[in-house]
Amino acid sequence: MTTYLWTVRDKRGVEIAQKVNAETAQEAREMLEAQGFTDLKLVKDDIMAEISAKSRVVSNLSAAEQVKNLKHGKTTLGKYLVKVARDVFSLTLLCGILIWWRWTRHDVTGEIAYGLILAVAVISIAVIRLNTYLFARMIEAREWHRAEEVLRLLGWMKIVGRLTHGGLRAEDAARYRSMALVWQGKVVEALAEWTQHESKLKEWTFISHLSGLHEEAGNLDYAFELREKSVALNPSIAALWTDLAWKYLQHERNLPRAKEAMAQAEKLAQPELAKPHLIRNRGIIAMREGRYEEAEKLLQEALGIWEASKGQHFCYSNRMLTKGFLCQARARLGKLTQARKDFAEAKGWLKAAKIRTVLDRCEALV
Repeated sequence: MTTYLWTVRDKRGVEIAQKVNAETAQEAREMLEAQGFTDLKLVKDDIMAEISAKSRVVSNLSAAEQVKNLKHGKTTLGKYLVKVARDVFSLTLLCGILIWWRWTRHDVTGEIAYGLILAVAVISIAVIRLNTYLFARMIEAREWHRAEEVLRLLGWMKIVGRLTHGGLRAEDAARYRSMALVWQGKVVEALAEWTQHESKLKEWTFISHLSGLHEEAGNLDYAFELREKSVALNPSIAALWTDLAWKYLQHERNLPRAKEAMAQAEKLAQPELAKPHLIRNRGIIAMREGRYEEAEKLLQEALGIWEASKGQHFCYSNRMLTKGFLCQARARLGKLTQARKDFAEAKGWLKAAKIRTVLDRCEALV
């Protein structure tokens, strides 16, 4: 079963969020329609979950809270401090009233008790909020392939998780830890880290990330073999097809297969988060086929969506990747000034993430 997150309108016309467990997105849609919901929009499925926080706390949120979390994106230090201050202020106000009430009755013991409760609550809130902040920091480090920082932050998250009885699940922490280990060149250790959690995961989920590890390690042929196997195991997940097409396009391999994967993806219900990924894939296909004006238009459209969602996890890397391809399309059209600007903005991240195919193409054209 896959957990799908939707926004829908009820019989009163009010937009609400709903979680549905179903074999396919289409089955989930039919279940919601049978309940009388309209204006159905798929927000997230299991494969898109990495964009949002993967802690037990987040996974236990209501559907409405999860949608809000996805829209608001990552927590910065400023947001973390504001949330802590807001919660502390509310608690201080409440405890202040109680302390004043006790003081009017000359109950010193009560004042001390409420003061201690306030202190404990403030510390607890700060620690709980800290886990969300550390996760956002870790995702940013992952986005820039800063392996040591990812591993250090995962260590802190583990400590905080023990204190709060929450944090990342072991298999989710292994997802990030194993990738960081590959970036450090510790491929055997990374594979061992990920493989120990195989029994806890759906087979297609396990194989999909395993493919990513081999891809980052440079074992591209085997990575594509695994990615194809993942899709074959669960062909009803649109995002798997979209990602398969993306990998073929990114590495400039098998354009006909990339187009087949896109055709399959577009037959299935897509999460809203997948829209710019689909548009970018279409743009790259157009560019590979020599339709450069169409490619520029599609890549600009995908970039515009990510530009409007700058706070979300992995938004920056997707923007820089899209600028890399936009640079190529514009260079082919003779728009060298714009192409050089796109490349100048994307170059730093492309180098940090070692996206050699895109880097080499851009450098050759501008």
